[in-house]
Amino acid sequence: MDITPEDVYELTDCVDINQFLDKIPNNVELLCIHMNIRSVIKNFESLEQCIMSSSRAIDVIMLTEVNLSYSLSNIYQIKGYMMYTELRKSKKGGGIIIYIKNKHKFNIKHYKTQYCESLLGTIHTPTRYSAVLCCIYRPPSSSKHLFVKELDTLLCKIPRLEDLYILGDINIDLRSSRPIKEIYNTTMYTHGLVCGINEYTRIELTKNGLSKSCIDHIYARPRSLDVYTAALGTALADHRTVALAVTTIMNRSTREDSKYIKRYDHKKLIKSLNEIDWKPAKITICPYKIYKCIINNIQKCYENSTVKVKTSINKNRYNNTWINNKILKACEYRDKLFQNWIGDPSNRILKQQYNSSRNYANKLIRNFKNQKLRQDITNSKNNPRALWQILNELTGRTKTLADTIIINALEKNNTSITDIAENFALCFKNSVKDMPNCNIKLLNRETYADVPKVSCRFQKLTSKSALKEIRSINTNKAPGIDRIRAQDLKAIGTKIADVIAHFINESVRQGKYPNELKTGIVRPIHKKGSQNIYENYRPITILSAIDKIVEKAIAKQINTFYSNNNIITNKQYGFQPKKSTTQLLSQFTDSIYKHLNDKKHILIVFIDYSKAFDTLKHDTLLAKLNDCGIQGPLNKWCKNYLEERSYVVKIRDTLSLVLNADKTKLMYVCSSQNRKSHSLKLIAHNHNCLHSDLTNCSCAPVEVVSQQKYLGLVIDSRLKWTEHINHVCDKLRAMLAKFRLALVETTIHYGLSSYGRTSKSHLDQIYNLQVRFLKTIVPDKIKNKYKNNYHQLFYHCNTIPIYDKVKYILLCDHFFNDSFKTFVYRCNKTRSASNTILNLPSYNNLYGKAMLQYQIPKLINELPATVKSQISNQNIKNKLKQHYLSLVLLA
Repeated sequence: MDITPEDVYELTDCVDINQFLDKIPNNVELLCIHMNIRSVIKNFESLEQCIMSSSRAIDVIMLTEVNLSYSLSNIYQIKGYMMYTELRKSKKGGGIIIYIKNKHKFNIKHYKTQYCESLLGTIHTPTRYSAVLCCIYRPPSSSKHLFVKELDTLLCKIPRLEDLYILGDINIDLRSSRPIKEIYNTTMYTHGLVCGINEYTRIELTKNGLSKSCIDHIYARPRSLDVYTAALGTALADHRTVALAVTTIMNRSTREDSKYIKRYDHKKLIKSLNEIDWKPAKITICPYKIYKCIINNIQKCYENSTVKVKTSINKNRYNNTWINNKILKACEYRDKLFQNWIGDPSNRILKQQYNSSRNYANKLIRNFKNQKLRQDITNSKNNPRALWQILNELTGRTKTLADTIIINALEKNNTSITDIAENFALCFKNSVKDMPNCNIKLLNRETYADVPKVSCRFQKLTSKSALKEIRSINTNKAPGIDRIRAQDLKAIGTKIADVIAHFINESVRQGKYPNELKTGIVRPIHKKGSQNIYENYRPITILSAIDKIVEKAIAKQINTFYSNNNIITNKQYGFQPKKSTTQLLSQFTDSIYKHLNDKKHILIVFIDYSKAFDTLKHDTLLAKLNDCGIQGPLNKWCKNYLEERSYVVKIRDTLSLVLNADKTKLMYVCSSQNRKSHSLKLIAHNHNCLHSDLTNCSCAPVEVVSQQKYLGLVIDSRLKWTEHINHVCDKLRAMLAKFRLALVETTIHYGLSSYGRTSKSHLDQIYNLQVRFLKTIVPDKIKNKYKNNYHQLFYHCNTIPIYDKVKYILLCDHFFNDSFKTFVYRCNKTRSASNTILNLPSYNNLYGKAMLQYQIPKLINELPATVKSQISNQNIKNKLKQHYLSLVLLA
């Protein structure tokens, strides 16, 4: 069917997006807007206001001339939207961003263009409507004739039967009489595209007079739907926003603004759960029957409490309290003045009034948003989780639903969700199956395994202990294969604790564990690389809530046994209470400093095990458990627990078939360069196995690198920390675009006890960035007050400078460690001498000076006697922070 101009309706006198929506039918299938924003950094807050004030969710937002680099693009995510970019890599200016509502699928099609910037893809809505969307920006400096030829070639690649909508800043004036306009229009009409915008979209008052043009275009090729377009009165830069709405029939069974969903009636469910009779489960001795009784009773309550609820789209979709009535009225007044000026563009008074109202609205938006951010930060000071959520939102690390990513990337014309789930299941199975097995025995276990003289005897679990484990599980986690929710177990914890304890005791005594609890739900999570490749997803297993309780109870007894008998080495930091990667890095760094101080050479081999847990052999694990004292019934239970495990892959509500189902370092120290290069001969497969004998297999040598990232720290071969500090500074500079001191602290703090022992000149870089953050977040009044000494801003903001922050962290970790304390007792006491001074060990070089053995006593000696006398385990952080903040005032 040929498209005629009557199929595209251009509306006039639309002040904003809401007036546009009021003039078109309610049955909107797709709503798109395009803005030439000039700078997304400068106008992002105003963009958010425009989007959030819309009475209907905008499906597609196209921005041109975003003037943004790839390194900063993630910061400018919009909640509820997927972001697609085409940005310039080398020079400033230009660039395209398209935001697509999460509920839609969008498949990018890559076409290289030389005379314009373009971003093209196919959108699929939940109502099964699909269309090709294309956003184009043509720089004014590029050739118009060559652009039209290139555009014609591009349009030839798009199938004629597909709906096509082109929006963008083309920089060809459709209101001019130049020949290029006719050539351009003819090309568009040849491909069935109808012009949707004929109004002026850019009006300027220049020294040479008034300049008006229609350079922001919409061209549409709908097959059977009506299209409405308009040039709106909203202009974030010097271009008007253009809008496009595609309307369709109303009777769609899959419309999302009105549908039924199943939910649990909470009151009815809790009442039913509390009325369960658990006596049959308590007198049963078979663990399989006990578990069956538990899930049958709870699932029966779920069935009886399920109700159908009619839901509709939440009109208040955006929970942003900074967009208030004052902002909305200011923006509405701004858009009206813009519309008035368009009616009389030569009137400089109207132009001046519009500029003033636009600047006032932009100032209001920035101030209220910053005020809300400050308030959120203040309210979240004692809530790290909420603080990290704010950080992720500011830096653009917003989470998109895993199902949305998978379906958008992998669901094709003939691929169902069931097929995707099956493909993931086979991919995860084959990834472990295809891992090469190395049968070369590296170490003889008899030479290093120290078998303890005692064995772990399982202590029967009491109802009190079971209740404690029930209350400790996280209620925010998804339920497992049995659909039993953690919050429901917590709600009836006092009544079901006896049953859970009985189940665990009988399971361990008989060495039997139900197969139903061995089945996990695997959720694919995208790691990196293309989202279209199954291998680029990692599996996350969701276990049953009851299985988690059992694991916690058994693991607690095993860990207690290990701790009481000193079975686990103190060099083990993973999965150990009161130990962290920061402590590991600090000890690792200090060990290197000690050897360098002794003028020795160090060779470090970093090992990253691929699929370490998936490829772990159960026989090896059980043998190690036996060596460590886990013997008899408990070892038998562990064997049964590990056997016959299975998993299903879940995508949305679809499950696959049931299928059966990491970082280490070696450090070698020697006293001569010759021995370093010859004594340790390590070679490796391309598949993660190490050997000490060159003749056993043909392997590639371990690569020698000048730097390596280990647990988040970039370690260089000379331990100067230059690369890591540059890495930290890069992160801080990126965050500076969004500011927030409390968020910056988390980046600085990690690993500071290691890299903070470098020279002051290196730390100066971070200090300067700290000052810039402080100057950004404080009001102008405070900034002017301290303009002669910005260092005192640290005290005003209750923040410790980087130089003292290093001392603060080291003392918090090691103040009470007596191994660093050797007192110097003076026989001749004078006024200046003290008998509480700690001895400072000698050192050979700057590496020795950075050792904890030297640093800790030095820092303790620097503390005033009054501070040292007041410090205790409970108040050490507060006392040290007060001390170092007081030093700021003295500087």
